Amino acid sequence: MNCPFNGYCRVFVLIFGVVFSALSAADLTVSGNTQTHFTDNANQEPEDSEDEIDQSLGLNVGYTHESKRYVADVDYTLSHNRYFKDVFQNETNFTGIGTVNYHLLPTNFDWFASYQRDTFLNSSNVANTPSNRSSQAQWSTGPRYTYELTDSSIFLLSSTYSESINGSAIGSDSRRVSSSVTFLHQINPVTDMSTKAEHVDVIEFENGEEYTQNNYSLGFTRTLKNGELDINVGYNRVARDRSEDVNERSFDISFEHQVFSNTVTLRAISEVTDSTVGLSVRDLIDSGLDNVETNFSQVDIVKRKRYEAEISRELLGYGVITLFGYRDDEDFVSQDQDERDTGASVAYDVFLSSATMFQVSVSRERTEFLSQPSFGENETTDYHMGLNISHTERFSTAYDVSFAKRVNDVRKASEYEEIEAQISLNYQFL
Repeated sequence: MNCPFNGYCRVFVLIFGVVFSALSAADLTVSGNTQTHFTDNANQEPEDSEDEIDQSLGLNVGYTHESKRYVADVDYTLSHNRYFKDVFQNETNFTGIGTVNYHLLPTNFDWFASYQRDTFLNSSNVANTPSNRSSQAQWSTGPRYTYELTDSSIFLLSSTYSESINGSAIGSDSRRVSSSVTFLHQINPVTDMSTKAEHVDVIEFENGEEYTQNNYSLGFTRTLKNGELDINVGYNRVARDRSEDVNERSFDISFEHQVFSNTVTLRAISEVTDSTVGLSVRDLIDSGLDNVETNFSQVDIVKRKRYEAEISRELLGYGVITLFGYRDDEDFVSQDQDERDTGASVAYDVFLSSATMFQVSVSRERTEFLSQPSFGENETTDYHMGLNISHTERFSTAYDVSFAKRVNDVRKASEYEEIEAQISLNYQFL
């Protein structure tokens, strides 16, 4: 078994090392769940719909630890789905992310390893069903050296080797090495600044053109009275072997502020990436919408921009109301795959008792195929109701019902209506 080219081997070694260290620690969490799910339109077809019942069994393992020797943050889920009416094939999924930093020297040298596995859509113009979903794994490792210039200034030098492995036969893999130098300086007790220069060399870009990328950024972090503001602006330059170079400004801005019972969270990110990797930051705000990564089957350089905003308010004695909105732009440099996704949702969580919560939500999402107007625009509206009951400190159940409807102004074949119902049982072992 050759670990450098086998994702399952690498993640096994990572998990084994962490769990072995965790045997005598109290930072390990283990939970199990089972779900029974019904849909009256499994393939999300406009006509001739098929109903399906599936059952899943899942195991989640989490581990966090921080000491002078190492820092670990691991959260993985293994699940198996069985489809009783054989509309889809039974499937096993492994998702999550784990990062471990080992301090080889007490203060200034460490080695990190990270393994992340996600689910994505092969194509955004096809229904979001198991037959259109695949997995993507990203593995990275490398050393990092910290040099303390003064009490308020630090240099960070790092090198990283990473691989992106797509589980779909139509997906593409890539391998890359990168090096960076970062300067951190504390201006005052509530303000930090940083400058970073990074060079990325893509040494294998399957079915695509290899390239190098240089990124430069300047950042400021400000601690507010009840929140934090983080601003990073920069410049990306991609040099390709046979095609025109790509030059693009970049930014990564986050803002969180809490006033009395209101919490406001904003996030905006713009970067140059490629379709084998996707956006470097996944799930910026946990919204519950199906804004997953898409179109990994296309091999190209992609300019990505994503904006998210969330406002939540606690209604004392009544519950929490949450408003969320996002916009995601994909600009493919060479291929006609440009796409814009927008979405918004409103959710109201009602605490019926200390152990019972009722939720009702409405969401609407739109997908615009900017380079392919013949695909029209998909507009999907979803209505959801749910009830969560904590029977004990370890055991809980959940009951969900939803109705979804999609319309398309051009392609009627993309339209569908679907009713779903689900019962979930969860048990916290540790």
